[in-house]
Amino acid sequence: KIKEDENTEFRLLRCYLKQNDIPQPLSQKVTQFLQHQYSLRQEARSADMEVPVLTLLSKQLQGELQFARYHKALCQLQVVHDLDQMRDLQVLQVMQRMSRTAISNTVVASKDVIFLAGSEAKAAYFTQSGSLTYFHDDGQQTVDCNSWIAEVCIWTPWVYMGDLVAEDVSRLAILDVDEFCETLGAYWMTQNAARRYAEDFLENMRKQTTWTDIVKENFDEDDSIEAG
Repeated sequence: KIKEDENTEFRLLRCYLKQNDIPQPLSQKVTQFLQHQYSLRQEARSADMEVPVLTLLSKQLQGELQFARYHKALCQLQVVHDLDQMRDLQVLQVMQRMSRTAISNTVVASKDVIFLAGSEAKAAYFTQSGSLTYFHDDGQQTVDCNSWIAEVCIWTPWVYMGDLVAEDVSRLAILDVDEFCETLGAYWMTQNAARRYAEDFLENMRKQTTWTDIVKENFDEDDSIEAG
């Protein structure tokens, strides 16, 4: 079915190019570009396809599945990494519930705008695949895969300080800040861990010479949070 859809779309493209008398060199250039973009889009969508039978899972199993699915991304947040290392059953259940309610996937196309400077920050973003560019007052930078953007909005009220734009078809994990904080705040151990981490994170942020949505962390191993 997927291959049939692809053949149909590119057959229509060929007809469009022919009917509009598009020169052969340009037609070939357009086709090659779209074949690349189509391949990237299908790859990204395959990781987020809907599987109806999964709705039959219990909420606990859904949480376990989602935490496993987003484990790599979530553990790039130092606070989640440290909580995961506690090996505490109640903490684990909190994180599984958070994975079910606070994080989701999206696929963006080339040149899509993810956020603009000055808008209220209600979500942090994790780059799973593709290429993003972050534009700010001091210039622009390519955003590495497997990194969080705008984590700061988890720990303090924030407006985005720059623009984030997709350079290619990209797959992102989106962390809803309100859901994340509400879930961690429901259990004393995760609440205390998050509070202490927020204090350290914001102290580190105040040392930055320039504020952007990409904060460089400088935590030592001894700074990892512990229960207590």
